[in-house]
Amino acid sequence: MSFFARLIRQEEPAARVNLDAAHTLYFDSTLQRWRERGTEHLEDLNHGPRRKPEPLQPEPEPAGKAVEEKTVIDELMTPPRVYSTHVLDLRDRAEKLKSPKVTRNGAAVPSLVDVHACDDVATEPPNSPIFTEVSDHSDIPESPLEAPALTRSEDEQMSLLLPTLTEFSSGIKVYAQACAALEKLTFDDAKRQAMIIHSGGVQDLFYALERFQDEDPVQQLPLLELLWSLTFNASALDCLLDANGWRSLESILRSTKSAGRLQAVVCGILINFTEREALRREICHRGICGLICSALHFHHCSELHEHGCQLLYLLAYYPELRPAVLTAGAVEAAKISDEKWGQWVQEILLC
Repeated sequence: MSFFARLIRQEEPAARVNLDAAHTLYFDSTLQRWRERGTEHLEDLNHGPRRKPEPLQPEPEPAGKAVEEKTVIDELMTPPRVYSTHVLDLRDRAEKLKSPKVTRNGAAVPSLVDVHACDDVATEPPNSPIFTEVSDHSDIPESPLEAPALTRSEDEQMSLLLPTLTEFSSGIKVYAQACAALEKLTFDDAKRQAMIIHSGGVQDLFYALERFQDEDPVQQLPLLELLWSLTFNASALDCLLDANGWRSLESILRSTKSAGRLQAVVCGILINFTEREALRREICHRGICGLICSALHFHHCSELHEHGCQLLYLLAYYPELRPAVLTAGAVEAAKISDEKWGQWVQEILLC
């Protein structure tokens, strides 16, 4: 009681302390606050405890406004909470610092985090990076899934495959695959055939046949089939007077290692040569008729016998070339060959 009485100057202190102006102002203001509090305390003691303030009551809602409850449709139509990339990045970094790293196959995999929903902390959205980590289940393949191959148009394939005819360093296998693809694209398209011919593709194929002549005959077959397809174009016949091209075809017919199918395709190419007079004479003067007759005796391939007899018949059709075909042994070869074309060769030579 004496403390508060002295604060409100009901009793004077025993001694007075002299301070400078700054301290006096500070203590005077502090003393004034304590005096006000002491006065309020004395009033409470004299008049009893003060009444506690009544708690604020919520304002009543208007009578016409009913409480709205969300239905299932409203919940579905409510837009989801938007989480900024910056916030998700900060959460991911903080979680990686707190959680120990789990290694899997030598690679560190961040651990998953269970996030519980509460009033103050927002739950993670379904597309959060935390829920898109690599799973540790053993049924998931280790290798990544291959992306589906993009389809290209035939013109784009042509532009990509055409330069491969001049590339021989990749080997016979890759070169044969490129030739097989080009043969399918140009089989019935004269415009695309002309693209290959004008770009020097015929000379490239002859050079490739000479380069890969010791390779597997099965691998050489796509090269000859592409050349056969190109010879149906008249503009390709102008490129066939090169000596290198003749040597490549002669080596295939002369080799006993060549397959019958390979020599049959060569005969098909030579059949297209017979459309030009200069090429017909070149076939006879080079002794190719004798090579064909020898191949007919050596192989039992039905396709070779059919194409070989067709070529002999087309050459024997011209009287000036008939002696060269006859001296090559075409009659004996025709007797063991295709029944129809072999009979026609015998008739035209022995008439």
